[in-house]
Amino acid sequence: MMDKISRNMSSQVKFIDDLLDLSKLKIGKIKPNKMNVNVHSLVSFYKSPLHQLASNKGIEIHNNTPKEFRVTADMSLLAQVLQNLISNAIKFCGDGDIITIDGARDGRAEISVKDTGPGIAPDIMPDLFMQHIKATTLGSKGETGTGLGLPYCKDIIDAHEGEITVESELGKGTVFTITLPEQE
Repeated sequence: MMDKISRNMSSQVKFIDDLLDLSKLKIGKIKPNKMNVNVHSLVSFYKSPLHQLASNKGIEIHNNTPKEFRVTADMSLLAQVLQNLISNAIKFCGDGDIITIDGARDGRAEISVKDTGPGIAPDIMPDLFMQHIKATTLGSKGETGTGLGLPYCKDIIDAHEGEITVESELGKGTVFTITLPEQE
């Protein structure tokens, strides 16, 4: 019971922190401290704590970003986006699903988080990045969310002068793609 209370309190604190960060981002108090970031290393670092959660649900996570794939971004903010996207994928995927993180460069840098989960209902898709609409559903094991993670991710990527998009098909999975300006 104490563990459950502790987890719930930690979740509430994270929720409040996210709200504060979202507000700061909106009014320009958080500005990206851009640097040269090795995406493969960043994904590997943040994949580790999520690995156990994924493993408990029978989900595999694959970091397919090239070892020397670099972007110009705020490492901490980009990590928050990637952690949120991977956590969301874990939340909705189930036994036997696979989450793949890829990176490519075609003038602009692209990072994608793809899963083989249930996909996103078409009626929810337009609201995913909107702060004033709670576009969240229960995860595959009844996990809940605040509905603020994806709008926060969008604000972070917007602050980087980039773009975040989503493609999904029911029963076939979802792909979130982050596109960042060409490396400086």
